[in-house]
Amino acid sequence: MISKRKASVELLRVIACFVVLLLHASEDILVMDGSSFSDSFICMFLLDGVTIFWFITGFFIFNSDYKKLIKKTLLYVWLPTLVVSIVATIAYDYYLSFTTGSNMPNAMSYINGFIYNALRFRTFAPSCKHFWFIYTYCLVILLFPVLKSFVNYLDEDLNRQRNFAIIVLALLIINEVTFNEFACIENHGFSAIVMASIEIILGHILYENRNKVGTKISNVLLVLSVIVINLIRCIIYMFILKNGKSTSEITSWYSIFSILVTVFVCLLCFRVNDNDSRINRFIVFLGSQTFAIYMFHKLPIKALRKIGIENIIINSTIPVKYILLILYGLCCFIITLLVAILYNKSLSLIKNKVNNDKIVKE
Repeated sequence: MISKRKASVELLRVIACFVVLLLHASEDILVMDGSSFSDSFICMFLLDGVTIFWFITGFFIFNSDYKKLIKKTLLYVWLPTLVVSIVATIAYDYYLSFTTGSNMPNAMSYINGFIYNALRFRTFAPSCKHFWFIYTYCLVILLFPVLKSFVNYLDEDLNRQRNFAIIVLALLIINEVTFNEFACIENHGFSAIVMASIEIILGHILYENRNKVGTKISNVLLVLSVIVINLIRCIIYMFILKNGKSTSEITSWYSIFSILVTVFVCLLCFRVNDNDSRINRFIVFLGSQTFAIYMFHKLPIKALRKIGIENIIINSTIPVKYILLILYGLCCFIITLLVAILYNKSLSLIKNKVNNDKIVKE
């Protein structure tokens, strides 16, 4: 049976997932204070996972039925995220009480914190700060009818799509130059929803025109483009640091550099043959596990950090340091993959049990 998932898209999903994981794994390994150009340059390649995820969302979401999309989001995204957040919060507080001797919060404080943060669509688990992406995604889904109407308008004319992309890129350049004082984009709240929606629409436009955009550019040139863009980003990053300015914009998911890198990476992956080969089936399988990997990837990172793996990498010489970092990331990825498989298998068993109970009752 041929999977409905496309290997070209799932490869993008796997790349995005691994990049996010490696970024979080390298937080205490790569020196980003401007003293190491090579560390900063390597880090530039780890900044665009979230942008790729937003682009991928735009590939197919506008073909969805709103009611089914809401139901799917609530059951398979929102609900698991809340459950994991609650469990992670309790486990974190238990760990603190065990190691520091402090008292566990009472049940009412958990309930208040849960309600307060749920209404703000923010994570309340200290170890799950990366869930901001999931919360923003859920809010974007609520706005789907508005986005769908606007996308339908853009799709009526190629010039509208082109003009939208040009205007967005121009505004992002202004925001970059003003150090985000123009748009004031954050990882939470209204500004995050707007920016995420924009990147989703850009992803839709790119996917719709994938057979027209960049078809004459060779794979080598696409790879070189990614390297050059990140080199320029790194040089600007180092210059900004030396002048005492904030570098959060140039290293963020809403940076113009992040969008350009994402476009070139997408164009590369679009060239993957979506046949039913063994390697493609494996890529599709990995892609199907990425949501769970994203949720749980900090578990092995924290565990390996406890046993001193990071110190070994930090004290290594270049380029051994970067080779070990990649191996460290792969190790965390494989461990989280096993957790993800177990998680998804458990969900499938629960789902089958519920469906069987319904059939028996009928």
